[in-house]
Amino acid sequence: HTEQYRLSRILQAYKKPELAPNRLMFSDPTQTFDLQKKSDCRRAEGLISASQADVVIWDPLISLHTANENDNPAMRAVLDEITLLNRKCGVASIVIHHFGKPQEDRGDRYRYRGASAIWDWADTFANLTRRYHDDHMVLKWEITKVRHGPMPKPIYLIRDTVTLHHSPAPQYVIDELKERAKKGWQEKV
Repeated sequence: HTEQYRLSRILQAYKKPELAPNRLMFSDPTQTFDLQKKSDCRRAEGLISASQADVVIWDPLISLHTANENDNPAMRAVLDEITLLNRKCGVASIVIHHFGKPQEDRGDRYRYRGASAIWDWADTFANLTRRYHDDHMVLKWEITKVRHGPMPKPIYLIRDTVTLHHSPAPQYVIDELKERAKKGWQEKV
């Protein structure tokens, strides 16, 4: 499991054994859910309840349904099932949703794909994009929607390839990346 490997590296770097895997559960990747089916919703509820989780990460949204991703009522129904599971199980959910293909007239904020119901449903929307500066990959974490609270500024991080620890990018790197973006420079995504 890629996520477990990454997490173990991060925990080693932070020297945080109390956050060991006994506090984390990864679902069986062969177990899938179609949240348009009541039987799958009940199965998901059972798994979440048994795990005693506080937070559930659904990754990716496209794998949770068979609906047309551009159909507003269908997507809202899928997302409302997640809301119902949150309430029944007393959890918060993070839903991973991927960008669509880059388009000249769309910045990162508007690159999510599918129905606008996805955007409407979410309390918070965050974008994680890769930028490159010299030999370093820089991650840009930008909150693009906040239902309750102020909109924070983007965060730029450089990842250490050994520890997988992220640290703030120096200001000159941020300034250069912003200048490139103004000029319409195409980033690798």
